[in-house]
Amino acid sequence: MCTGSVCTVSCGSGQTNCSGVCRDLTSDESNCAACGRVCPSGQVCQSSACVVACGAGLTNCSGVCRNLGSDNTNCGVCGRVCSAGQVCSAGACSVTCAAGQTNCSGVCRDLQTDNANCGACGRACSAGQACAAGTCVGQGALRFTLTWSITGDMDLHVTPPCGTEIYFGRPSACGGTLDVDDTSQRGPENIYWPTSFTPGRYYVCPEAYTSAVANATWTLVAIRGGVEVARRTGVRGRTDGSVVCNASFPGVVILDL
Repeated sequence: MCTGSVCTVSCGSGQTNCSGVCRDLTSDESNCAACGRVCPSGQVCQSSACVVACGAGLTNCSGVCRNLGSDNTNCGVCGRVCSAGQVCSAGACSVTCAAGQTNCSGVCRDLQTDNANCGACGRACSAGQACAAGTCVGQGALRFTLTWSITGDMDLHVTPPCGTEIYFGRPSACGGTLDVDDTSQRGPENIYWPTSFTPGRYYVCPEAYTSAVANATWTLVAIRGGVEVARRTGVRGRTDGSVVCNASFPGVVILDL
């Protein structure tokens, strides 16, 4: 707009002019509550305040990420403590664990996703790993994790912006690594970038390696910086063999990250 013969930026409702750019001070990590106020690493801007960024399934309780579904001291909501002899299961204090959870020393745990009890009570994943389908997988800056519904060999193929496909035949390329390759169960398979990744278009292809899983339903999860950014499901109605993972692959998942 023109004010006093000078052109200035006119921002819409809820935004503020920060050096000529309209910013939402309630959610902008580089301009949180005020222009130029940058949130520290590992924090996000929520309601004009820098707070700890919690991953999927976790809630910020006074600066600490908690699982309200299973935390005995924060059950269902922050600060709700279960009584002695009770455990927090599915966000409620009870004497038994809900389906899909296991009582590990008085605490209900999901052995499929719990980093401290991955696949079994007390089996902890190492630093830089996350628990997926009961297996510790590499987390890092970016990861793609594949699981499927029928026991057998399904493969995860990823072609990152560099154009070099990552799969069981080439487990490392362009900074990414296939660290978990399941050939006999229902996954997971995992390809991840430990420290950094190249922004751009990623082609992700769930490939039925054998006919045994040709009709399996697969689930693909993309995790960036510890936060789930995409979840896709599909069915492989055929065995794809050695088809290249690109835009022409049947059932390809295309993600711009």
